[in-house]
Amino acid sequence: MTYVRDPASSARSQYRTEACAVLAILLMVLSYMSNTTGIGYDGRQYLTYAQNLLATGQFTYNGHDPSCGRAPGYPVFLASVIALFGNTALVYPLQLAFLFTAFCLVINVFDSICPDLNSSILLLLFAALSPLHRIAMDMQTESLFLFLTAIALLLLVKGLSSPRVYSVLGAGIAFAASSYVRPVNLLAPVAFGALIVAWKPQFWRRGVLMALVGILCVLPWAVRNYRTFGKIVPMAAHYGSVYYMTDASAFWPVLTRSAGHSHTLPVYGEIVGDRLELDWEANERYARYAQDNIKKDPLGFVGRCLVKTIFVWGYLPGTKVWLYSNPFLFSIGSAIQITFLSVSFLGLLRIKGRDAVAFGVLMAYVAYTILALFPFYSESRFLLPIYIWLFGAAWCWLAGFIRPATVRLG
Repeated sequence: MTYVRDPASSARSQYRTEACAVLAILLMVLSYMSNTTGIGYDGRQYLTYAQNLLATGQFTYNGHDPSCGRAPGYPVFLASVIALFGNTALVYPLQLAFLFTAFCLVINVFDSICPDLNSSILLLLFAALSPLHRIAMDMQTESLFLFLTAIALLLLVKGLSSPRVYSVLGAGIAFAASSYVRPVNLLAPVAFGALIVAWKPQFWRRGVLMALVGILCVLPWAVRNYRTFGKIVPMAAHYGSVYYMTDASAFWPVLTRSAGHSHTLPVYGEIVGDRLELDWEANERYARYAQDNIKKDPLGFVGRCLVKTIFVWGYLPGTKVWLYSNPFLFSIGSAIQITFLSVSFLGLLRIKGRDAVAFGVLMAYVAYTILALFPFYSESRFLLPIYIWLFGAAWCWLAGFIRPATVRLG
């Protein structure tokens, strides 16, 4: 007995997909037209690096001294746009294009492992509900990072489900490229290479090759940093404004009142000075400050790390402003989003029954990101690549109840 899709249903599904794709594009165009482009704290740093790269041909922040205060990928992207088009105006529509492509890549995975998933509606929901299309209107790394991460995960799922090795190698390259944009994925090729060896021993060569290709892609920048600074810095030396994780007196005000913007607190200026870039000297002051605080209260530090790591899962990235505005809104919003996470987990379990490879890869990336961000970089923005996959998992679970696939006996 064979089950095949009803042709009429398939035709209707195709029309729906095209219509939803057009609507999704219109929603993102509307977002582009209605949101003012922005250059925030991070954006000013990235733009300065890009402008100096064009002016000097070197990766420098102050115009003459070499720097590794930020990962170079996003400044190179900005510099390329400026060099090609004369200004940064096209950065934002390009970021929306990266975002839309990432949505389509994620949907491609879910559509293949959940046949009854109405992927066109998922695309529309991504465009309508995701905070990413608003973040894409700022000079931030999210869109490019998500695009490269989506490529890496898609290639990894396909590479472990087929006899071809090229997809796994491509995943290693894409993970390495994404680490040039945001270093959180720096160890992903090695971590997933080890996972492949442990999980599918028959593919051990793929795991080893994936780890090696990831290391080789990052090695040139690490060598440049070592030759320039005499220190081993695989990607960036920017510790960020996360010193407050080691300081109880600063931690709670940052968490509850300044929405994570710890660089706005007076103590930040006392530690790192008034320079926008966190240079080597500021990094060393930060390190000494953090080490002293951890030695004074190691258990308290671990406890704050746990609170921060758990806390960021209580709200969807992009909703800080209204969640922090009112305790009642925060409790309601957190309850809604905890429910969302629960439904996502049910969706992942459903995927496990259909495609253990996709389930394993998605859960492994969730675990990897939490471990990579713990304790210092537990920020909601950094979970965005995970949230988009969890959103797809939630829809995969719900779609089975809303509109199962139409089939007929053949």
